[in-house]
Amino acid sequence: MMHFKWRNILQALWGKSRFTSYFFQMADFQEERRLPTLGLTISASRLTLLYNPDFVESHKEDELTGLLVHEMMHILLNHPHRALPGEDPFLQNLAQDMVINSYITDHEKTFFSRTGRDIREAPLVILPEGLPRIPQSFYEWSFYARSNKKKKDPAWEEVFAWLKENDRHTQKGTSQSDADPPEKGPGSKLDTGFPDSGDEPDPAAFKNKIPEKGTLFYGPGEGEGLVFRDHLKRVLPTGVHFFQHFRQKASVLAIKRRMISFAGRDDICRSERLYQKVAVFIDDVKPVQIYHFHHKLNIFLEQASLSDEWGYSASRFNRRYLGAGIYAPGRVYKKQKNITVAVDVSGSVVMTPGGIENAFGVIEALLCHYKIHLLCMDEDLFVPKKREGRFIPSENLLKPYVYQKGDWRYLRTGNRGATFFMPLFNAYMLRHREPLVVITDGEVFDLHKLKPYSPTLWVVPDDLPEPFDPPFGQIGVMVSSSGQ
Repeated sequence: MMHFKWRNILQALWGKSRFTSYFFQMADFQEERRLPTLGLTISASRLTLLYNPDFVESHKEDELTGLLVHEMMHILLNHPHRALPGEDPFLQNLAQDMVINSYITDHEKTFFSRTGRDIREAPLVILPEGLPRIPQSFYEWSFYARSNKKKKDPAWEEVFAWLKENDRHTQKGTSQSDADPPEKGPGSKLDTGFPDSGDEPDPAAFKNKIPEKGTLFYGPGEGEGLVFRDHLKRVLPTGVHFFQHFRQKASVLAIKRRMISFAGRDDICRSERLYQKVAVFIDDVKPVQIYHFHHKLNIFLEQASLSDEWGYSASRFNRRYLGAGIYAPGRVYKKQKNITVAVDVSGSVVMTPGGIENAFGVIEALLCHYKIHLLCMDEDLFVPKKREGRFIPSENLLKPYVYQKGDWRYLRTGNRGATFFMPLFNAYMLRHREPLVVITDGEVFDLHKLKPYSPTLWVVPDDLPEPFDPPFGQIGVMVSSSGQ
């Protein structure tokens, strides 16, 4: 049976925020004493809020409402599936919490506001004391100050980069439990391990207050979660961060879209500023839907620089054959319009002939003006060559393969293993300057280890279950076989 506080909160949410109310009407509330606080996860393709009843009893309803908003924002901002591969999950989740808590606190008076209603009438959003927020020292960080002079709404990845730079435990390879607890100072919040925003202008002082990480193993076969503890090993009053499986991604996106569609039928909900912001965010979560490939490619090539190479011209004779009375074109250095197209042949792109045909149909329209060099990527990068009606790896990476009309038919799916792009960006393209077009299904396992290459255009299918967010370059959509 649902705890009576949750029933009161859900009833009050209908008047405070229709959007938040609709969100949690789609969630199951389930008591779970193995959790120290609460946590929002996906169970059997449904949103499920797991909570410890003792934790619910110990907090006011306004604070619990704030925590529901906190958990909802993690889902809406797609935090569970934006993890950086190979990086510390504790610092990543800490950065995500800091961004959400700071945003809620900074907008506590307007978060539940509506257009056409006095902002002073909007109910406040209240969080429990001692939750992590972005300190002022982050905004004074030289890298952030240079790149975001007028912006005070950072992405969690930016906060993570700052935490990583200032976390002495990460840098020294020691755990938090090996460190001495910080001393308590007047007016500080060191009993929770987190200062309020603005309390700590010195990064060196703040990095000593990063709390102890605690990992919660939530039952055999039922997933794993992460909790935050202060220097006294007390669990902070915030949600448990569950590590979700890849198969849950599609469920999360489907739930969000269904909720937006359902809430959009309510006139009051549509007037809420929270709904307006979130609806735009979810609609635009796939930037590949904004531009069709042919339009994006034309803009991309107009902006991209062109490589230089040697060519031949009849206007200049070849002196080597002049003595034999033969007039042959001579070698001249001129601008050649070159493009490198790299295709992920281990992904699902090659398995959908309609999509790949449409993509290369756009590329083949450029053959009269551009020379196209084709590369293929599987577990490794290779220059293709034709054999028995298909492309196979050639032995020479230095000799490019010049694409000809219809060559896309020779592409075959590889071993279906992981696709690694580091050989392309971190080695091969170091010797090049021409525009690079990468055709992939978005499953890039080493995406955040790539050296940025400009200009790059990522081409992905139009039916991705999750947004593709590369760290550099532009994105275009590979239309379906129907051309829609």
